Amino acid sequence: MLALHAFAVAVTVLCVVAGWWQYDVYDREQADERADRSTVTPVQLTEALAVDGVIDTDQVGARVVADGQYVEADQQLLVSGREHDGRTGFWVLSPLLVDAAAADRAALLVVRGWTEQPVLPPVPTGPVSVTAVLQPGDDHDGLERSVPGPDRVIGSIRIPALVNELPYRLYPAYALRTEQAPADKQALAVVSPPELEASWTTGLTNLAYALQWWVFGAFALFMWWRMCTDSVRGQRGRPEARTPVLTS
Repeated sequence: MLALHAFAVAVTVLCVVAGWWQYDVYDREQADERADRSTVTPVQLTEALAVDGVIDTDQVGARVVADGQYVEADQQLLVSGREHDGRTGFWVLSPLLVDAAAADRAALLVVRGWTEQPVLPPVPTGPVSVTAVLQPGDDHDGLERSVPGPDRVIGSIRIPALVNELPYRLYPAYALRTEQAPADKQALAVVSPPELEASWTTGLTNLAYALQWWVFGAFALFMWWRMCTDSVRGQRGRPEARTPVLTS
């Protein structure tokens, strides 16, 4: 029995350690893919996304370059309830005409930055080149005021709702600005993009190996328990292990 206990402990420890090792490899591969996606060379917006298309999972977090010109300052929007460094304020959402000379007036909604004051800031004049990260619009559930009022404040970025409120053909995503040339003179705090998600298939083989090792460990514990209970039951069933019955 002592040998059985020692063997069960050794096998269980081996399976747990091997499983954690494989899981660590899976975690590193996920982190490597997130790092690779965050450093990929930006592509032109018109190559990454169609103005009349949809944004899919692979395009979320994509780094793009959009060349164009911002619309008038009074056409901007303020997105309320956005936090920055522990303070609550507003995102400045500025439509960028991707081709100002084109008749279709296709525009990308660009988050130029964060401000604490509910005031529409001036926009840069002239052509600009914006490097940004694409993001999908907000979900409808639980969000209010997706249509701007006279104060130009909205509570969520719902692009289908804004299509009917703004005189532009909107791209099906908004963009978090990370760089701009020429630089913006307005003192707006940069909004950091959310952490990128890696594909669920990255490192999937290592994750499967980790689960396999842990299943082996659980099976070893189960077999140890069965062998121990069978041994104890067998010991109790022997004649010498039975309690003698005293007769008067």
